[in-house]
This record gives sequence, C-alpha cells and structure tokens, in this order.
Amino acid sequence: MAVASGANSGEGARAAIAAARRCLGEAEAALRAADLPAAEEACRTGLATRPSSVDLHLKLGEVLAAAARVEEALIPLQAAREIAPGRPDGARLLSACLHDLGREDEARAVAQAFFAAHPYRPPEDGPRDGQAPTILRVRGLERASFTLGRLRNGEVEIGFNGGHFSLQYLINWSSWRVLTGYVVGDNWIAKPPTSAVRLLVNTIADPDREGAALTGLAHFAQAHPDMAIINQPDRVLRTGRQETAALVAARDGFVAPKIVRIPVAGRTVAGSLEALDAADIGYPAIFRETGTQTARTVELIADRDAAARYLAGVSTPEIYAIPFIENADAEGWYTKRRLFFIDGVPYPVVTHTDKVWNVHGGNRRTVMAQYDWMLRREQDFLRDPKAALGADAYAALSKLPEATGLDFFGIDFTLLPDGRILFFEMNAAMRHSFDHAKRFAYMKPHMQQISDAFDSMCRRRAGVV
Repeated sequence: MAVASGANSGEGARAAIAAARRCLGEAEAALRAADLPAAEEACRTGLATRPSSVDLHLKLGEVLAAAARVEEALIPLQAAREIAPGRPDGARLLSACLHDLGREDEARAVAQAFFAAHPYRPPEDGPRDGQAPTILRVRGLERASFTLGRLRNGEVEIGFNGGHFSLQYLINWSSWRVLTGYVVGDNWIAKPPTSAVRLLVNTIADPDREGAALTGLAHFAQAHPDMAIINQPDRVLRTGRQETAALVAARDGFVAPKIVRIPVAGRTVAGSLEALDAADIGYPAIFRETGTQTARTVELIADRDAAARYLAGVSTPEIYAIPFIENADAEGWYTKRRLFFIDGVPYPVVTHTDKVWNVHGGNRRTVMAQYDWMLRREQDFLRDPKAALGADAYAALSKLPEATGLDFFGIDFTLLPDGRILFFEMNAAMRHSFDHAKRFAYMKPHMQQISDAFDSMCRRRAGVV
C-alpha cells in the first residue's frame, strides 16, 4: 500500500505541475491579449493547484501591476521571493512596484540586497546562437531605481532610471550577447564577472548619484587591469558638475560659470541663504537639485526673495547654484548645441533654438518646426559642425576627450558673440535616441552615425574583427 500511495503521490505532483504550466501559458496568452481579468483568473487557478509555483506568483504580480493594483501585487511577489530568493526578475519587479508606490527606501533595499549577492543578470535580447561576443553593461544601484511601465498591450515593462546612459540605440543588439552587472559597494571583488566577458560598458554617468558604485567599480578595475572598460570609473568620478565646470573654465576658448554646492538639509532657509551670500553667486542664478539631469529640477532664480521661496520648498539635501550668464541673441533667441564624443571623435547631435533660456528637446516640434531658418541651422551643424561653430571653437571642443579621459560623453553649450564657448554641462549622462528623427528625417543619418560609431568602438575594444 505504501508503494501505491507513493506512486499516486508522484502522479499527483506531476499532474499539479502540468496544470500549473497550462495555467501559466493561459495567463501569458491573456496578458498578451490585454485581457487582465482572464490572466489573473488563470494565475489564481494554477496557484490553487500548485501554491509553490514561483512563475505563477511572479506572473500574478505582473498582472496585478499591469492592472494598476500595485499594492496587491506585492503579495505574490513577496511569496515568490520567499520561495526562490535567487530570481532576478522577481527582485526587479518587486523593487519597481515599491518604487511605484513611493516606498523608495524599501525599493532600493530590495534591489541592493539582491544584486549585492547576485550581481549579474543574463541577456533578455540579442542572438541566441551562443557565438556572439559577450559584453557586460554595468549599472550602479546606489540611488538608481527600477521603474514600472505599463505598455499599451497591457503588459508590464521594467525600466531603470537615474544617473546612467542607455545602450538602447548605441549598440547593435543583434551582434552582441549583453549581460547586465549591478555594482553594490565592492560586490564585484568577491564575485567577478565570467571570463567570457570581452568588454565592460560602464553606463554609470553621475558621480553625485552613484559615487559609491563608481568607487566599487574602480576597485574592481584596479584589481583587473587587463579588463577592457568603456568609461573608466575613476574618470567618471571626476565628472561632477563642479569638476567639469572648473576643468573647462581653465581652458582657452571657454566661458564656464562657477558652480557652488549649497547644503539644504538640516539648515534653515536663512542658513542656506547665508551660504549663498558667502558664495557670492549673485542673481539671477540657476538652481539645480544635485544628482539630477533633467530640466524639471532646474529653476532660474531672479533675486534673493525668489531664492528664499525656492529653498523653502526644496526637498533635496543639496542644490547647485550657478550664476546665469545672459546668452540670448539680439532677437531674444536662445541656442543650445550638443556634441557627443565617441573614442575621441566629435559627433554633432542637436542645435535647439527657443525663446526660453532652458532650451530642451521637445521644442523642435513645438517651436522650431515653425521656422525654416532654425531647421536649416540645425542641419548645417549636423552636416559640418566645424563650419557651423568656427575653426577655433571646434578645435577647443575637440581637445575635451583628452582632458576628460572618457570614451563616451557629451557637452551642451552655446557660442557667445565673440566666438567663445559658453559651457552648460558635460558628462556621460546623455540620451541618444531616434525619437525626433521619426518626424524630422534629416536627423536620422546623423543619429545612425552615432550608433554606428559607438558600436564600432565597442568592437575594437572587445577585439572583435
């Protein structure tokens, strides 16, 4: 009887596994069809048969997150974590859900704890034949976040945000096997990447946000001097806003306003104002939250009263204060140009024109499309940046790769009437995409040139013929 009971038990377990797999397939099909109620029902039916199914717990968490029931999604995601603590997809989704709920400390703790012990995530895209060379995309997790995105078809997409540049359009994904490695302190010292890795692409770009991760990666690089690395971490550590402004200010042909870091946390508004007065920044001034790269965290402050109002509402521990140098032309138009540098070679990216001082990308559609001269000027810059900028300015800019030591970075700037370069910012936290090329076709070949150049640099550094 005991033998028969064991056989029956084994058959029951196999039947439960088969039923769980069937339910998982039904849930995935329903999710692709954006039928979230059916996907949820399939997951719960499968879990009733096999409560230990990690895949069903994760799928249910994904379905609930897609339905914007993020708080509920935490229950199956926590269950999956308890059953199989080594699943990177579960850690990323759980962290992203916590971030979506505003529980940032918990989200970061989940991600850091997991990837400190399991630094490497296998490829999700790219060739499957195993013959493609392997590169390792390096990310830091000091203050970066996994984010939750909901696609139009009802599925969930996990993003990654804060202090990095994206490889999405910089490499030819069909030619590489791309692993992702997460740096948490010195976790790579004890767990170095596999010997199959031909190249590290360090996408960590902001020392304010990811200084500890860059330091940990620098320790690894010192211990493995033969490892090829795009953007050596010790050099990225020297690209904070204050450091780059000082570097550029010391060079011929540039005008770079000094940048001062003002503590805010733990100080009264009056205390921060005193620090501003002591720094002698003057007004108007640009205030920016430290550790940020977007226009949403920047304000032009007209006077000391406006500074007091800003400081009363800011939540960041520190801000940057930067003297504002008026740079509009005689008709009141402001210009921002951008160059990328890839393996020492400059590549033109944009020439934005607008009536507002803080010129950013969306204005090509809202403003520039109405003025042929703006589009022609951008096209001239993309075709021949040396002619557009002048030989002296172009030569001064072309010396920046040697000064920074970086393999990939960008600079935002404009030209003053006397031909000097007014510096805005310089770092690797620059976005490359084809978004605007969909409407403005003249941009596409130049954006493709950037993609090709970066991919070629990776091939050279990885020793791929």
